[in-house]
Amino acid sequence: MAYQYRGKLKGAADPWQQSPKPRQEEPKLVREPKPLQPCGTNAAYVRHRARDEDPCEACTEARREYVASRRRTPPNARRRPAAKCGTYSGAVRHYRLKEELCEPCIQARRDYLNRHRQELREREAA
Repeated sequence: MAYQYRGKLKGAADPWQQSPKPRQEEPKLVREPKPLQPCGTNAAYVRHRARDEDPCEACTEARREYVASRRRTPPNARRRPAAKCGTYSGAVRHYRLKEELCEPCIQARRDYLNRHRQELREREAA
């Protein structure tokens, strides 16, 4: 059996006798609701399905077109274009691909880091 202190500590208030602190409620952010897309769009098709409704003919056709366009586009084409050499993001791409940095990327990275350090110095000085 474990020892349990049942006495009262000197100078300590009884926690059971204290009233709880009132909660401060944070103001809730109220967003404007997005306008509903009309029937005949993919968003309306998704809305029909979320409400367990049968999509109307116009929404079903819009969904078919949307899915067909996604299938026609190869997955690689949906990605953003590769970073160009001579930019900081180009230097990051070289690091990620474990390549040696080209001279324009070295210079771009150097310029970026120097600008960043200068901004930090200005913030500390202010």
